[in-house]
Amino acid sequence: MQVILNLDGEPNMLTGSANFTNSACLHSIHVTGTQSGKHLELRGDNGNDGSIVLAGTVDPEARNLMLTSVVSGACQAESGSATFTKVQ
Repeated sequence: MQVILNLDGEPNMLTGSANFTNSACLHSIHVTGTQSGKHLELRGDNGNDGSIVLAGTVDPEARNLMLTSVVSGACQAESGSATFTKVQ
């Protein structure tokens, strides 16, 4: 599974989307969340397929993001961990 995060806003109020490819049941989810220091947490609701929490840390250069996803509901098998790299 691949995820592309598109986020806007200030660290205390982030909004955007998490777009999934190669997933059996996750596609595009609206997410909201916060970043405090190096910690990031995003939450989204996918209706009948459940909800998702993406939580993790950003490296000091804000280039890499290490996240764990916890999915509840029908898509709970999609939970896992990942490292994201910022695309310039």
